[in-house]
Amino acid sequence: MITLPLTPAQLAVVLELIDGLTRISERVALVGGLVPPILLQHLDPDGYEAAATVRATADFDIAVDLALTPDAFDELETMLRGSGWTANRQQNQFRWCKDGAKVDVMPVPAGIERGAESAVAVAARFQCGDPHEFFRGYEFALQEPVTVEISALGNTRSLTVAGVVSLLAMKLQARLDRRADRKRDARDVGWLLRYMATDVVVAELRRASLRRDDLVEFVVARLASSFTDADADGCMDYGTEAHGLVDEYTEPHREAVAAAVRRLLDAYRRS
Repeated sequence: MITLPLTPAQLAVVLELIDGLTRISERVALVGGLVPPILLQHLDPDGYEAAATVRATADFDIAVDLALTPDAFDELETMLRGSGWTANRQQNQFRWCKDGAKVDVMPVPAGIERGAESAVAVAARFQCGDPHEFFRGYEFALQEPVTVEISALGNTRSLTVAGVVSLLAMKLQARLDRRADRKRDARDVGWLLRYMATDVVVAELRRASLRRDDLVEFVVARLASSFTDADADGCMDYGTEAHGLVDEYTEPHREAVAAAVRRLLDAYRRS
């Protein structure tokens, strides 16, 4: 049974919101910092048992398939406000707050990752630069999610989350866009790949390549450039965020991540 690193109150908030979003969209998936420990527990329980402490976060990130209709975005905002959420555009154009909880609700226009004109037109209302890059991984997370069974407030229920490849793509793109304030994404990437078995990740990459070889190529290229050397930027950010203190202290941890990624990429190329 999957457990989430949340208090009962936090868990109640996120599940209530997901249920509300599911009533207005066929596809809803949890993304962001809560997903790595869920995926590790689900795909490699032994790796999870061996893993260091997961990153604590009370911020939720949810992707929602946005139907290409004139009223779709307004319907989403109406539902959120009706459920007691307040938009906080100063922090983030997708940020909503309620009773101390913060959530980023990412509306994903259908067809955005293949550059559909109608989807790009809808994305124009967001501050997102190149829509193809900005939404990288999000649509695939909704198309090919992972469904897990979680223990929730004394009950068991299903939860839909981003898969390994879509999660890596989202976090690696976020680092590419804003490395200075996205070091936590390096921690999530490094932590997941350090502890998840190589063959499990290779299987996920191979499975994803059947539908989105472009996404897999992006992930492989970004891992190769930022996570295969202990002094590369991804490993350095992982060390700072996960272990802190001085470089000499974090070096063994950074090398552990780099070694895991090198094994992964070598096994993927040989598979």
